[in-house]
Amino acid sequence: MATFLLEKDGVATIGPVVYQKGAEHGDQIYDLYIAATLSIIRELCGARCRPERVLFSHSKPTDAGPFRRAFQGPCQFNAERTAHVFPTSVLGHELVGADPEQHDLSVGFPAAPVVGGAKIYGETSGRSGLEGRAKATADEIAEQLRMRFQDRGWIQ
Repeated sequence: MATFLLEKDGVATIGPVVYQKGAEHGDQIYDLYIAATLSIIRELCGARCRPERVLFSHSKPTDAGPFRRAFQGPCQFNAERTAHVFPTSVLGHELVGADPEQHDLSVGFPAAPVVGGAKIYGETSGRSGLEGRAKATADEIAEQLRMRFQDRGWIQ
């Protein structure tokens, strides 16, 4: 699993990409990822931080109420991808108490490759901004989930 970040016309779209063909339970993996990501973003930016909307690539459940309550905002189902949609200004949010040296050590790369407009690995931008810290944290979560899912035989 990887994290994508698309920035276009003042809108940032942040979400997961599963590269394994035939991965089982993709909808649940995406839902778990998107919930964890929002928790991280709220921890970094404050509890009042809310996405403009949350996109889900799966069909609308019979009862979408739990989704709306959990994400505290509009949820769109049958979307092209699963992701959070924020104004790009959130990416530049300065983190109080951020340690730029620790950030540099945790990321370990001076620049990120950009593929098709999506930043997918390493340092994104801003040494102590939300974007860089969220990317590093999301990568750690994805790696932990990957290892646990492999241990349980859910993925190869």
